[in-house]
Amino acid sequence: PTITFALVSVTYFTASSILAIHLFYSKQKESFNIFISITISLAIFCFIIPLLDNVIPLHPDTINLLFDKKFFYPLLKIETSIIKAFDITFQQIMIYLFVMKYLEVVKAKSDIIIKFTTVFFIIHIPLFVLFGWLALIFIIPSIVAGIIFSYVILNFKRGLFYSFIIHQLFYIGIAISYRI
Repeated sequence: PTITFALVSVTYFTASSILAIHLFYSKQKESFNIFISITISLAIFCFIIPLLDNVIPLHPDTINLLFDKKFFYPLLKIETSIIKAFDITFQQIMIYLFVMKYLEVVKAKSDIIIKFTTVFFIIHIPLFVLFGWLALIFIIPSIVAGIIFSYVILNFKRGLFYSFIIHQLFYIGIAISYRI
């Protein structure tokens, strides 16, 4: 991945996130809180990434494996980390909007969690096209993540922030697992 690719990806995820907030969510104060949560979360994530690469470097064989699989995020290079940070941002905003919009229609939180988890699982299935069996790293956890993300968003005052942190920790965990 090049810096140009990173910029295009970041622009896409940012524009999509902003558009989604404006189209689907109109509560001004809540939107500001979303922005603050995202900013804090991204700052934390982007601070940790370079440290991990310096503290726990990848073995050269692992680097070759990751390039062969076209799975660049665990390299923890600045351009792949920025792309992943904004990818997570886009996903979290869409998760938040889905859950909150559905909450306007259905008041039973358990129904929302089940429906969102199902959708979250299904939208991860096309990753097989990109990664083959390696996609299971994302598809299987998407079931648990769907439950956790929607539960946290629905039940905690700063649920979006906590959901962001959990999502980021998952990817940090993946990067560390390739280093041990």
